[in-house]
Amino acid sequence: MKKMFVLVLLVPILTIALISCDPGIRSNIAGFMGNLGGNVYIDNEWVQPNTADAEAAVATIASLGTGAGAAAVTTESYGITISVPAGVTTVLAPQSSTDQTELKNNIATALTSPTQTKTLITELQKQITDEGQKEAVKGTVAVFNETITQLSGTLPDGDIKTALSNLTLPPVDTTQTITQGDVLILQMMTNLISNTITTLNTVSGGSIGSLTDDQLQNNQTQVLSIVDDALFTAQIAEQLSGSATIDFSGQLDLASLLGNLNKGSKASRGTIELTDAGDFIGTINNIIPDLVELLGVKDGEYSKADYQKFILNQRAYRAAIEHALSFAKKGNLTSAQLQNRGVSFDTSTLIKYIYAVLMTEHHGYWESKRFTEITDPRPEEIILAYLNENPKLAAGTLTVSDSITAPTTITGFDYDEFPGYLSGKKKPYVKAIIDNLIAINNIGGIAQLTEALEDFLAEDFDEWFADLV
Repeated sequence: MKKMFVLVLLVPILTIALISCDPGIRSNIAGFMGNLGGNVYIDNEWVQPNTADAEAAVATIASLGTGAGAAAVTTESYGITISVPAGVTTVLAPQSSTDQTELKNNIATALTSPTQTKTLITELQKQITDEGQKEAVKGTVAVFNETITQLSGTLPDGDIKTALSNLTLPPVDTTQTITQGDVLILQMMTNLISNTITTLNTVSGGSIGSLTDDQLQNNQTQVLSIVDDALFTAQIAEQLSGSATIDFSGQLDLASLLGNLNKGSKASRGTIELTDAGDFIGTINNIIPDLVELLGVKDGEYSKADYQKFILNQRAYRAAIEHALSFAKKGNLTSAQLQNRGVSFDTSTLIKYIYAVLMTEHHGYWESKRFTEITDPRPEEIILAYLNENPKLAAGTLTVSDSITAPTTITGFDYDEFPGYLSGKKKPYVKAIIDNLIAINNIGGIAQLTEALEDFLAEDFDEWFADLV
């Protein structure tokens, strides 16, 4: 296959990744967990709806990072010896098993009820104002990332080490708006890494550095608990990022995409020509307006705080999915075992994972430029520039005679260098992403896609990767 294989397969998502981001949780989220109304008695305030579970979850979330919910930073973080990052004094405290279960149950129950979901979403949009809580949030990210670095250096090479190293989170800017939703996802990630380290210590007999596949496969119940934690975290991140508002599986015509794997949209100097995109131009036009609805771009202005929330949750979603898949693979868990735990992957999950990968990789590329070439390099400015440069993309009115053009208003930004940036991540890193696509698709996707991806890995991946530079 040609160099453009991945672009052809993911062209709707790649074009999205060039220009889209999400304001996080917003009051006008439409379609989130279905219609938020629908009960005439509640809608007309004739009866008082039950919001006990949502209110209990909100009360817990509001206390995170304050009082007993904050912990002083020491050199022992989640059972791993670290170097304490400069200026960090407090973090969100890992919750006890009992408190974790209670919070998960309250959130899960709230999300099954439209009324409680509405209450939960409204509360999670609220800005935190406590300065101590803000510092705990900032400190949590710094200590979390340092812990991941130290843990990754301890583990033997392999999928688990790679998955853990990918858990790192983007820094939090406390001068921007931080919401209760941001606090929640950071607590979920804190609990995830704490629980993972505890479990690995147990199955390895206290010797994480010599962890073996046999130890994981002989302790599948414990491995399943890690998978459970990771997938619940991914679910929360998906809700908070706003991607849960869009039915990707209903919007994307994967059959058309599969039929075009050997075709290629012409790309040069940051321009994507849509000459050969006739079979899926409708797909692009159908889904882009829904995503633009989530952008938060108003009157030509873009919010850095919105982008910060978006990339935090996209990063958490991707990391949690990869965490779950890696442990499921190493623990030799079957699809039946995962499905018995309530794992429900479908083509929508596949697309959301691709989207999270592309957005986080693009963010990394933009950040790599931030300290070298771009004069005013904020990622959100590049996104806004793409929107202004390509109004038909945002409007969903593209034709095969159109092209997606890189903006010329960002000094020092050349999108042609992105493949080289991706190449610098090394071949196993990129191959692992495709392996994850196959794993997700095998649980709830379509057989033709798995076959196409496996053929690509066997026959064309090496040449394609070498041609990235």
